[in-house]
Amino acid sequence: MPESVLDGYGRCRQTCLCEKESLSMDVCTPPVGCDIRSSVAYMVAIRDSLVDELLDAPGIIDWYILQGFKQSYVVPAMIHQSKERYRSEVTKDKTFREHCLRG
Repeated sequence: MPESVLDGYGRCRQTCLCEKESLSMDVCTPPVGCDIRSSVAYMVAIRDSLVDELLDAPGIIDWYILQGFKQSYVVPAMIHQSKERYRSEVTKDKTFREHCLRG
């Protein structure tokens, strides 16, 4: 779930510009640092250093940890939380795709 992807001028923050992958137009990869807090599904490259770094990182997975790693996202999102957060997540996903998705 993208949190604050827009700058003060209604444009996508540079850290959240998400380029579509050439092998799958349903996947995009922004630079490290975009404040996307979705940890609903993982596809992890199994390399000892990456896995150890993720497991040893201090904090909450959706806040501060994920933003420090290269991540790719399926767009549009396939999964949203239910009930009270659903509408907000769908709106933020739409904003992300309209302003930050490239390619």
